[in-house]
Amino acid sequence: MSTAIEIQGLTVRYRALKALDQVSLSAERGACLGLVGESGSGKSTVLRVLTGLVGDWQGKVAVAGRRLAGSRRDLAFCRDVQMVFQDPYGSLHPRHTIDAILDEPISIHRLGDPGRLIPQALADVGLPAEVRFRYPHQLSGGQRQRVAIARALLPEPSILLLDEPTSALDVSVQAEILNLLTGIQRRRGLTAILVSHNLAVVAHMCPRVLVMDRGRIVEELSRDALDAGVAGSPQARALIAASRHVRQASKAAE
Repeated sequence: MSTAIEIQGLTVRYRALKALDQVSLSAERGACLGLVGESGSGKSTVLRVLTGLVGDWQGKVAVAGRRLAGSRRDLAFCRDVQMVFQDPYGSLHPRHTIDAILDEPISIHRLGDPGRLIPQALADVGLPAEVRFRYPHQLSGGQRQRVAIARALLPEPSILLLDEPTSALDVSVQAEILNLLTGIQRRRGLTAILVSHNLAVVAHMCPRVLVMDRGRIVEELSRDALDAGVAGSPQARALIAASRHVRQASKAAE
């Protein structure tokens, strides 16, 4: 299987703070790679470098065989690499209808007829056609995230970057969104990087998981190792323990 994303020695500094310190990783084409760690460990910064939201970095980054430099990304790259953000309400323009929100990538990338593409995009993420002319505040959190996913999928990317896509949602909705993303990733053969602090979320989608701490990758785990609770680093063991505690508390509350 060929490599879709290759990162070597990636370092990002915010003044005196090292957000990323010599991070190296690879993601195989058509596979889902998980990045886990506590808040501030550097997970989201990796995605921001890939999308060009962070331009000041050192190291080597290649996506689909193309070497990246700084924050410059051409339109073809932007079409091929799409991102779903953590907060669906914050990532959707509050004064635009869903129709206008989905029409934007169609117009930018000249994808075709919005009258055909928008209803199909909504159907692909399990939303009814009448959602098209509503505003984000008229939708539930899960529906808003489905719109955000539809927007990311419209340009037909080969790489999907997922920055904590379920953390802002109710627990009852998280599984629905994860199942949707898993199905889409497999059907379309997308390369995906899923960032989360929740091991259960990552294990649901990703056979390979990298554990981050203070800007570094400290361990790589398989899904089987996660399920078994087997880890070598204290950071990974702490995350596993926290995940078990959350599950036990959730069961006790039911």
